Amino acid sequence: MEGRICGDFIGCLEFIRHWICFEWKRLRLLKDENASTLPSRVKKTDAREIESFYQQYYEHYVRALDKGEQADRAQLGKAYQTAGVLFEVLCAVNKTEKVEEVAPEIIAAAEDVQAKKEIYTPYNILPLDSAGASQSIMQLEEVKASVAALRNTRGLNWPSSFLQHRKKSGELDLLDWLRAMFGFQRDNVRNQREHLILLLANVHMRLSPKPEPLNKLDDRAVNAVMNKLFKNYKTWCKFLGRKHSLRLLQGQEEVQQRKMLYMGLYLLIWGEAANVRFMPECLCYIFHNMAYELHGLLAGNVSIVTGENIKPSYGGDDESFLRKVITPIYRVIEQEAKRSKGGKASHAAWCNYDDLNEYFWSTDCFSLGWPMRDDGDFFKTTHAMKQGRQAADRKAGSTGKSYFIETRSFWHIFRSFDRLWTFYILALQAMVVIAWKNVSPLDIFRKDVLYSLSSIFITAAFLRFLQSMEFLPASCNFHLKHNHWNIFQDLGQPLR
Repeated sequence: MEGRICGDFIGCLEFIRHWICFEWKRLRLLKDENASTLPSRVKKTDAREIESFYQQYYEHYVRALDKGEQADRAQLGKAYQTAGVLFEVLCAVNKTEKVEEVAPEIIAAAEDVQAKKEIYTPYNILPLDSAGASQSIMQLEEVKASVAALRNTRGLNWPSSFLQHRKKSGELDLLDWLRAMFGFQRDNVRNQREHLILLLANVHMRLSPKPEPLNKLDDRAVNAVMNKLFKNYKTWCKFLGRKHSLRLLQGQEEVQQRKMLYMGLYLLIWGEAANVRFMPECLCYIFHNMAYELHGLLAGNVSIVTGENIKPSYGGDDESFLRKVITPIYRVIEQEAKRSKGGKASHAAWCNYDDLNEYFWSTDCFSLGWPMRDDGDFFKTTHAMKQGRQAADRKAGSTGKSYFIETRSFWHIFRSFDRLWTFYILALQAMVVIAWKNVSPLDIFRKDVLYSLSSIFITAAFLRFLQSMEFLPASCNFHLKHNHWNIFQDLGQPLR
C-alpha cells in the first residue's frame, strides 16, 4: 500500500514538472512572436493609433451591435455617444500633431455616427426620439397628448440659423424655439422637455371626468400645471404692485400654445439657474422680464429705433442665458460665500441666500433694468454696501444691495426662544400671584384672585412689544427707507 502511494506521488510530481516546462516554452514563444510583430502592429504616431482603434471600435462593436436581432436601444445610444467622443479625441490629436489628412473610411464612419446620434439621443424617462417611438411608455395616450401639444409650433417665426436644423430633424417643438430665441443649453432643453411632458401627462390622466378624446391635451390639465408653477410668481407681482407678464389674449386658437411657452420658459430658467434656485424671487424677476420679451416676440412688436422686430435683450446665441444672466448673479453669491470664511465670519460681514433674495422683495429691484446694469446695487459687494450705509447721512435712502443683514449677539438666544422665555415669565408671575394671595389652587377662580392673575396679560403685551422691536427696524427700512426711522434701529439692536 505504501509503495502504491509513493508511486502516485512521484507521478504527480512528474506531471507538474512537464506542465511547467510546457507553459514556460509557450510563454517564451509568445514573447518572441510579440517582439517580432510589435513594430508592424504599433502605429508610428498617436494619431494613427487612435484612428486604428476608432475604426476597430466602429466596425467590430458599434456596427455589430446595430445589426443584432434584438439591439438594446440604451446600449446603442451609449455606443454611438462613445464613438462620437472618440472621433473628437482623434480630431484633437490630429490638430496637436498637425496631421491634416484623415482616412476616408474614418470620415464616413464619423458621419454615420453623427447621424445615428441624432436618432439615439440620451434620455431620462421618455425616449422622445424616433427610435423610442415603439417604447411602451410612449404608447400612453396622456403622453401622446402632451407630446403633440408641445410640438405645436404653428405660427412661430424661427431664426434663420435654426431653419436648416429644423429641416434636418423635423421634430422641433416649443422648447426648441425658446432655446433658439433665448439661448438655453441643449441638454437643459432635453431635461425640461421630459419634465414638462410628465407634469402635463400626470395631471391629464387624473382629470375627472375623463377628457374626450384622451389623446388630446385638455385645457384643464394645462391650467392646473400653470397655476402651480406660477403661484409664487403671481404672489410676488401682487406684493410689488406690478402686473404679471402672463399675457393671454382672449378668443385666439393658440392660447394653449402660449401657456405652454410660458411654462416652458419658466422651467428652462429654473433648470439652468444653478444656485440661483435658492433665490426664488430672483427667478421671478428674471422670468418677469423674459416673459415680457416673449410676449413682444409673439405679438410681433417692432422697435421704434431700428424698425425691426424686437429681439431678446441677451440674444439667442448658444448658452447666452447661462453666460449673460446666471453667471453674473452666481458671481455675487460666490463673492459673499468667500466672505463667510467657511462660516467663521460674522453674519453681518456677508450676505447669505436669503439676504440677497431680500433685494428682489422691493420695487428697487426693477432699477437693475433689463438687460441688467453692471453697476446696479445688487452687484455691489458687501464692503461697498457698508460704506454706502455709513454715508447714509449724506445720501438718503442708500441701502446697498440687501435690505436685511443678519446680526447676532449673546442676546440672540433669548430672541430665538422667545416663546419659551415668555411662557416661563408668565408662569412665574402667575405662581407669585397665587403664593402672594395665599390661596389653594381650587380658589384661583375667585373674583379677586382672577383680577390679580389678569395682570399676566399686561406682561404678555409688554413682552410682545419687546419682541416687535426686533422686526421694526427691518420693516421700516424695507418699506419707508427714511433716515428718521433710525431711532427704531437703535432700539432694536440690544435685542438682536
